[in-house]
Amino acid sequence: MEKRILGRTGLAVSAIGMGGIPIRRRTHDEAVALYRYALDRGINYFDAARGYEDCQTRLGPALKGRRDRAIIASKDGAATADKMMEAIEESLRVLETDYIDIFKLHGVCQFEDLERRTGSGGALEGLQKAREQGKIRYLGISGHNPDVLLKAVETGEFDVILVLFNYVNTEPAEGLLDACAKHNVGVTVMKPLGGSVLAQHADLALRWVLQHEPVASVCPGMWRGWEIDANVTVGAEPAPLTEAEMQVIDDQRRMRSPLFCRLCYRHRACPKGVDLNDMMIADLNYTRFGLAWLMRQGWGESVKATGQCATCDSADECRASCPHGVDIPRYLTHVHTTYRRLVDEYA
Repeated sequence: MEKRILGRTGLAVSAIGMGGIPIRRRTHDEAVALYRYALDRGINYFDAARGYEDCQTRLGPALKGRRDRAIIASKDGAATADKMMEAIEESLRVLETDYIDIFKLHGVCQFEDLERRTGSGGALEGLQKAREQGKIRYLGISGHNPDVLLKAVETGEFDVILVLFNYVNTEPAEGLLDACAKHNVGVTVMKPLGGSVLAQHADLALRWVLQHEPVASVCPGMWRGWEIDANVTVGAEPAPLTEAEMQVIDDQRRMRSPLFCRLCYRHRACPKGVDLNDMMIADLNYTRFGLAWLMRQGWGESVKATGQCATCDSADECRASCPHGVDIPRYLTHVHTTYRRLVDEYA
């Protein structure tokens, strides 16, 4: 596995890291074994979060006796310093370790949230205090909007970012990556396969991200051994894409872009009560979690609500509210057509 230096941390991280969301689809013992297998195959960078349900409870036992071989990056959505300190203490307990390499502010997607969490008494102060106490080594931040992360990078407070970056969601390449290089901030990438939606050409999608400097580690979520094998193969020799391979990527981008949600959460609220945040990533969630898990979360009612989108009198306003030009009503109509029958049959 190729190793790359993670900005000013100096940590040598595997080009392919392991995202922590889909691991919940395995039993506890299976997940522990999968994490160990990933470490054996050369993956040493593990992205976790308190919000990823059983992720940390499985990663901790998997690294027992081999903690020195792994780099743990975790995160939490706490808004205040006290709550962040509590989150770090709980993570240390669950991960069965006395330090975490990188701890991040989780999911900072809007400027107002960045100001709140980095202001007086905010979560950033909790990270700083934990670093002073030796409980974490480096400070990080994760988010979906490059402009928000750019402002965070320019504060000089963060050593590492985790950013959504793939061949459809290309905005980080338009300024954020250059700023990270300038400030020597380590770059790790989430959703390089669009949460599995871009998995048709997974090897090309991963190599497309890895050819951008200063990207250090790309962290697709994995829950099956063959996924680890395939992604490790890419990480062993991540050659830049050839002209013919770039043509494939360009074709896929043109095909997918009109209906591909960038997860920026900047659309208008639906006046008819449709949960846009959830339904705009219906394909992603179905592939990632499976129908049974989604139905236990009440997903079926949200799918049924999209039935009104094809004839909604607010469709033009809804469509215009997406800053990336995604045809929201068209995608939600696709969701209803695709998943309503499955929901009814499951019920």
